[in-house]
Amino acid sequence: MMSNRLFAMCGIAGVMCLAGAALGQDKAKEPAKPADKMAQPAGGEDAAKQAEEMKMWTEMAKPGEQHKWLMQFVGYWESESITYTPQGAGQPEKGRMEYKLAMGGRFLDMDFEGKFMSQPFHGGGMIGYNKVDQRFESTWVDTMGTGMLFMTGQLSDGEKTLTLEGDYTNPMTKQKSTFKEVVTIVDKDHHKSAFYDKVDGKDVKIMEISYTRAARPAKPGKLEKGEHEPMKDHAKDDKKGEK
Repeated sequence: MMSNRLFAMCGIAGVMCLAGAALGQDKAKEPAKPADKMAQPAGGEDAAKQAEEMKMWTEMAKPGEQHKWLMQFVGYWESESITYTPQGAGQPEKGRMEYKLAMGGRFLDMDFEGKFMSQPFHGGGMIGYNKVDQRFESTWVDTMGTGMLFMTGQLSDGEKTLTLEGDYTNPMTKQKSTFKEVVTIVDKDHHKSAFYDKVDGKDVKIMEISYTRAARPAKPGKLEKGEHEPMKDHAKDDKKGEK
């Protein structure tokens, strides 16, 4: 986005220069006029404004205290997730998450692999703190859908809890639904994420994942290699059942 804006500005500047040159040739034929006493002041004010803007851009680009808070997640974690349905809690399912710093410590890259309701599951995204809007921002994609989830939130409870909220389109109703994630720090080696869906105006817990810090396996698995098991094609199973 910024590169497009810079190209546009350069293009406008080039057009202005060409137009100025053409006008200059025409005006050269006209008699000289007395200087306008109300002419624009020298570029001092503009230069000062540009310097101030550059200083602000630079300051907003520096990682801050909230980015230091995110650094506690960096590393390799083993997970245990439980899914909740109206029928009750499902069986615990194992997984693993790896967090890596990105863009000079401005963002945290997330890569998760495990099971979701007995199906292979792979998800990933980024989280960071927007110093301009003063909020945490998170993006997430996974193999359970083709949409991107965007959430924002704040710290609370003495910086032990991060609450993120976002909207998604329910594939069944085609209506917007609110999704919430509550990240709780237990200690330096344990944290958990609880996920809620908004149903009839109430938060309904749909899943909880508990994380335990672990050593990265000496023998790399699919997650470490960047390989992930494809999801089962239910359509093929349905066709087999019809035969």
